[in-house]
Amino acid sequence: RKPNLKHCSFTEYKVWVMTNFLLSTGLRQHSLINIKIKDLDIEAEVIYIGVTKNRKPVVLPLNADIKKILQEYLKYRKGGADEYLFCNAYGQKLTRSTVYHSFYEYNKKRGIEKTGMHRYRHTFAKKWVLMSGNVVTLQKILGHSGLNITQNYLNLLVSDLKKDVEEFNILREFKR
Repeated sequence: RKPNLKHCSFTEYKVWVMTNFLLSTGLRQHSLINIKIKDLDIEAEVIYIGVTKNRKPVVLPLNADIKKILQEYLKYRKGGADEYLFCNAYGQKLTRSTVYHSFYEYNKKRGIEKTGMHRYRHTFAKKWVLMSGNVVTLQKILGHSGLNITQNYLNLLVSDLKKDVEEFNILREFKR
């Protein structure tokens, strides 16, 4: 849930925005902390990711919800084009440990115990597939060279599979 902007710290709000951003894009933490304001093109509804694991830049489309969240965030963030989108209190690049601890505290306040940064990427991938998203598109978004790598992100639970097993019940074709 979005924190009340009148009663929360900027850090708490920023972590909420970053949470939404990670769940909307499936980015890795390393890519997230290297995004600059100039990499965000609100009008074209895309973000340019220059720092990736495989060193291949990516252009990701932004959904309407994250676009709206980022527009509001930028009003509070106030910064120049060459500054980092998500920065520390001094406008400098976030460190991995600062991001981890910010998320840990944010999630702990909300009763969430498992807070690993990569969980957001896995959650994005899993929800994408459960919502019938195209796996090839998911592979492209995640920046994987092959579907076998993407498949590692899709550790579906039996309860997740039950819905599809019912929906695609082949025996219905043979019933009379």
